[in-house]
Amino acid sequence: MPNQRIRDRCLACEVGESGGAVRVTPPIHVLSQWVTDTLRRLALLEGEPVLARAGLLAMNIAWYEAVAAHGGPPDRAQRQVLARRARAADRELRHWFAEPQSAWLDADFRRWRAAAAESLAQAGQATPEDWLLRLIRWLESSEHEVAGLPAQVVLHGFLEVTGLEQRLLDGLQARGITIEHESVESSATAAPVARAFDDLQAELRAAAGWAREQHAAGRRHIAIVVNERDMLAAEVRQTFDRILGREDEVRAGADSSPREIPAHALSYHLPGGGRLAEQTVVSDALLLLGISLGGARRPLAFPRFSRLLLSPHTAGGSAERHGRALFEQQLRRDGHYRRSLHDLAHALRHASREGELPELQRLLSDLPALTALASAAGTTAGDPVSTDHAGAFLDCLKAWGWPGEVAAGSRAGEAAVRFVALLEELRAVRLPKASEALGWLDQICRETAITERGGPLSPVQVLSPEEAAGGRFDAAWVANVHADNWPGHPMANPWLPASATEHIPRASAAGELAYVRRLHAALGELAPHVVFSWGRQGGDAPRLPSPLVLDTCAVSAEEVTDAVANPSSVSAGPAPWPEYAAAAKVLSGYAGHPFLEAVEDEPGRGLAGAGGVDEVPRIPGSARMLQYQSACPLAAYLAFRLQVAFEPMPGPFADAAYRGQLMHGALEALFGEQAGRPGLPADSKIGDAVDQALGRFDAMQRLSRAGFAAERQRLCRLLAEWLDLERRRAGFTIEAVEVQHEFSYGGAGLRTRLDRVDRLDDGRLLIIDYKSGAVDSKRWADERLGEPQLPLYAVLLERAEPNGSGVGGLALASVRAGACTFSGVVDDAAAAGAGLAPMGQGRSLLVTRFGDWDTLRAHLESGITGLLDEIVAGRAENCLYDERAIGWAGLEPVLRHAEGAAWRSGHGESGGTGDD
Repeated sequence: MPNQRIRDRCLACEVGESGGAVRVTPPIHVLSQWVTDTLRRLALLEGEPVLARAGLLAMNIAWYEAVAAHGGPPDRAQRQVLARRARAADRELRHWFAEPQSAWLDADFRRWRAAAAESLAQAGQATPEDWLLRLIRWLESSEHEVAGLPAQVVLHGFLEVTGLEQRLLDGLQARGITIEHESVESSATAAPVARAFDDLQAELRAAAGWAREQHAAGRRHIAIVVNERDMLAAEVRQTFDRILGREDEVRAGADSSPREIPAHALSYHLPGGGRLAEQTVVSDALLLLGISLGGARRPLAFPRFSRLLLSPHTAGGSAERHGRALFEQQLRRDGHYRRSLHDLAHALRHASREGELPELQRLLSDLPALTALASAAGTTAGDPVSTDHAGAFLDCLKAWGWPGEVAAGSRAGEAAVRFVALLEELRAVRLPKASEALGWLDQICRETAITERGGPLSPVQVLSPEEAAGGRFDAAWVANVHADNWPGHPMANPWLPASATEHIPRASAAGELAYVRRLHAALGELAPHVVFSWGRQGGDAPRLPSPLVLDTCAVSAEEVTDAVANPSSVSAGPAPWPEYAAAAKVLSGYAGHPFLEAVEDEPGRGLAGAGGVDEVPRIPGSARMLQYQSACPLAAYLAFRLQVAFEPMPGPFADAAYRGQLMHGALEALFGEQAGRPGLPADSKIGDAVDQALGRFDAMQRLSRAGFAAERQRLCRLLAEWLDLERRRAGFTIEAVEVQHEFSYGGAGLRTRLDRVDRLDDGRLLIIDYKSGAVDSKRWADERLGEPQLPLYAVLLERAEPNGSGVGGLALASVRAGACTFSGVVDDAAAAGAGLAPMGQGRSLLVTRFGDWDTLRAHLESGITGLLDEIVAGRAENCLYDERAIGWAGLEPVLRHAEGAAWRSGHGESGGTGDD
């Protein structure tokens, strides 16, 4: 066998087809393992030293050190890339040329090659090519009597044989050993069929649905071959989990519990579909080592210490998961993007739930010891120069409590074992710095393939083309074969000289085409019926079918070409799995939707019974809750009565909510000193006002340096633009900013904060509310009052001060770069302008509908009292009156309006504003 994956698949099929009987003789070997075992046995018989076989990590590091020592670039990342490409070129040259001519090779490449070989030799290791060449020379030498070789060697699964491998076969034949290439009779009973789909997602859905249909028809060995599978593993996994079922659902029925296997669960095998670094237990280990090497006072970005807190693979991670999640949410609300471990320990000491997290408290109190362990490397036995980073890393992880409560034999347990094995491999390499060792460990974990789903005996096998070639199945589907990747681009490596690429088959376009032709022919014989498919669209570019598909499949070139230009002209083959409905028997309702169910709305608890005996109930959020109530009553109830919140993760730059907060603070600082005085502040006051806001809201702690500088620059420009707009107004004086009021309504208390109040020349007040987005005062004319904050302020202010001067205007202030404006109305025409419309004049919606200020005020008061009555009564039905509410507070996962609307529109069901 050429590799381990093909061997495992073939053995599994053999076990399945023979009813559990395992064939013991003759044994099936992987080529590299057979060479290793044979050479080790011969060396022991001859009494010669046996070298260790260098692993991927050791070979990459040897080349990295060679590049660093002989003219490589100063940047470490560039050296890593260069070393890996040079090692790949060396492997190809060694396989296809017994002794590559030195004139072909770059001088630097020759130096790196010699230095890497010397480094491995000093460590007592050899590359796989060295092992193979040593066995070849042993076979070709007449001085050695080779014993213990088999009488016959049968090759299975080899699409091509390299020059070095052919030399080995020739040496075996010279020793009288019979070499045979196993031929498998074709299973095809009809020509393959071609299918075209709109895009890759539709193609994968169709393939998964087809596999379910084949399984329902009694076929138990089904292959879905995905070209470029490793690159598309995440998309394959997501699509197949939704249509075939998740592995945990399949396992749910494997024990003696009364639960049944869900109707849609069908096990599939995705070998090598993921990388070791993608496993949580491994990525958390790398995170812990990286944090420890950085030290207790090194600032960490929020995503990193968030993962640290929520990881189940530290001491107490599972037992304290609820308390740690609440603590993490508290840190999200604080909004600081960067914290050190020392800051995290300080925050935990001052948190109300410190006593609830004893293990986390213990870990954070031992920070000096934890950070010292990661870099406390000793020396390996017999080599005082080499540092034992692996031992230091294991001690550090053990101190953190890694891997936590991981069951042996589980996927996480197997990944942890693989990771520890890589650490053991790290002991054999020589690296002076722990950071370099961790960098290489991280890179190897990203490259190490693991089995993501199922097992070799699963009825559906998701394979790469090379793994599937030569196999036999009941049904087969080959996906993602289009003109851009079938055949693919030839191997490109700057260290392969042009004179050498002519002799390396897959390094030229002609060689790549010849290889893919052989592979395509093998895939066409996988099963009695084979389907080849491609997506017509890839990103923004259209895709054409592969010429190999057109040459071999039962579809004319004209028909397929026309399908690309006119998708409706040809059938797209098996229909995509219909909305996954059959894959979700456990859920029902909502006009056939598999994941949504229509339920009858129930009223929430009224505010009258929400307070204690001597406590006056309060409307939480006041003005903001009123805005939510106007848009969606359930959103208001969840966000303010039940305190449901999905806190966003802090980032290096300010998000929309924080930008609005900073903008309000800067405007308050700018206009605060001007309150009660005529005129407007000077432009020279802008910088101080911005700095005051940034300091007040901890911008230096919440943002990165670049984010802080960008936000300061943005605010200075924004305030200058806003002052230019204000200077076009007339007939006002700034009365007050950030005015707080306490009111009572229906037995419930309200607390409001007015952004700004101006005194107009007629003595009445103009209430201003700042917005960082677009505004539209026309919503005040709606039957269900929209944008209710300013009307609320006006109504409550006039009720609280019936003998006061009264309110003479309302203004929504849109403070946006390049689009600063007012939107509102004033009763005094002298105060109009800059977006403020005078009542009784003009043709604005508010003027034409209400005519005068008193009529508009009565409408606003009626709308406000209606919304307040709903809040006091606890009205909380899931009706959407303003689509913008979907994004507020991140409540869409609970409200589900967008998903419901998409389903209704796709199934001809009506649903407008206000629908459940």
